[in-house]
Amino acid sequence: MTRRRTGSYVAQGIPKINAEIAKKPRFYQGGNDMTETYYSKEHEWVKVKDGIACIGITDYAANQLGDITYVELPRVGKSVKQFGELCSIESVKAASDIFAPVSGKVVKVNEALEETPEIVNESAEDAGWIAWIEMADMKELGNLMNLEGYDDYLRGLE
Repeated sequence: MTRRRTGSYVAQGIPKINAEIAKKPRFYQGGNDMTETYYSKEHEWVKVKDGIACIGITDYAANQLGDITYVELPRVGKSVKQFGELCSIESVKAASDIFAPVSGKVVKVNEALEETPEIVNESAEDAGWIAWIEMADMKELGNLMNLEGYDDYLRGLE
């Protein structure tokens, strides 16, 4: 795995429009947000619309990892099982696997993370999304927590 160290995408002179493009997946734009966010015990989040799940890591996970230096994105077309490995992420503190909170096929990845992985630190639960997955089974959302359940889970970690 290749390691990269980059600074802020703004500091690198990358046009702000790139950050804006990465900021929200298309199905977020126009005030068309998902109805609910679900969370895993491994600190991934998922929002679903029309059978497509947008997935990333939580703010908590991003803060625990520290400065993100590299995101190994999943391959488009990759099939994943719920709680199976989706991809990996590296920071100045550690390398960590990212797990799929739902089963399905990867249909899109956040290519902006290849050049500016620190977007995950700056906006883990928005612009730092990792992948879209065409869900295999909507019932799997029942294996995840809502925001209240996730907040309770985090309090139990303290």
